[in-house]
Amino acid sequence: ETTETSLADTLDTVETILAMKSDLVKPVITPRFVPTCSRELMTGLGHLAAKYSLHIQTHLGENLRECEWVRHLEPDCQTYTEVYEQSNLLGSKTILAHCCHLDDSELQIIKNA
Repeated sequence: ETTETSLADTLDTVETILAMKSDLVKPVITPRFVPTCSRELMTGLGHLAAKYSLHIQTHLGENLRECEWVRHLEPDCQTYTEVYEQSNLLGSKTILAHCCHLDDSELQIIKNA
């Protein structure tokens, strides 16, 4: 699947769910975690979440190997959390699972988001 296809399909799903006008069912942007999503995809999902004021849920800092993997995948970012920040995926509507291995600077980024 291409990034463009993934974003288009996500947009279609978001619009379909929003058209239901349900108080109980809401779309949530869910990038699995950094190693499975390109920066382009994550940034596109961040823009989609902002445009439609959607919640975001993802994984962050679950284990040390994952954190090291992300450092290799995203060398322009100082921390794992910074990848999400630069992709516009952090904010008051973001739910982060795990967060077991974050340093103080990452906690500050999340707090300020």
